[in-house]
Amino acid sequence: MYTLSDFQIDRQILEARFPLNYLFWDRAGRLWTALARSFPDLKFVLANPNHTQFEAGNFFLVAEAGVLRVTSKDGVTFDQFEKETVNFCRIAVEVLEIEMFDRLGFRTIWIKYFSSRSKTTEAFREFGLLSVPDGNAFGIKEPPAQLETRLTWEGSNVGAILGLRTEKRRVDPQIPWEVRSQLKATSTEQCALVLDVDYFTTASLQRDQVDVREWINSSKMVVRKALAKEVFK
Repeated sequence: MYTLSDFQIDRQILEARFPLNYLFWDRAGRLWTALARSFPDLKFVLANPNHTQFEAGNFFLVAEAGVLRVTSKDGVTFDQFEKETVNFCRIAVEVLEIEMFDRLGFRTIWIKYFSSRSKTTEAFREFGLLSVPDGNAFGIKEPPAQLETRLTWEGSNVGAILGLRTEKRRVDPQIPWEVRSQLKATSTEQCALVLDVDYFTTASLQRDQVDVREWINSSKMVVRKALAKEVFK
């Protein structure tokens, strides 16, 4: 049986939802100007009246009238994610004067690559979260092209969503810029097993009740403990 250490972190996401914030339309420019001082490599991606998005190194930063979101790219460590997320949220909460949060969620996506679809399917079966037919189904002899299961728990204060799925990923080779003109990059497809866990609050929280750094760290511990006990067993 696999363990969590057999998977690599693909993405980490912190999302904070809050009641409609009218100051967003007045202060979006001020917000990103303040963020540019803390994120020197900040690059514009998209902006419209209800959504603004920038890229900063290995992170995507999003601010909306009711949402703040930080998404890491592949290869970002937990400590890096925590540092940049805490910084982003601190500035955004101050500039937008956010006083209450409806939902605070920390989502981690892990991935493990396999050499074939059959091996990916076999790994999916080992978790025992979904019964997969072996033979002919719906008059189709081929096995399922994709497997996916999703479980949701909701308590009075916190909830969790656990997802497990197989998928194909396009992988682009990393070629040094100085030789790119001489070499032709060829993308490949790899079969992968994706483990996706979102741990979130279900009760509203006042601003002074929220410590983003503490939430990220406590979420990490809760999720990893639950996975070790209930999934990787």
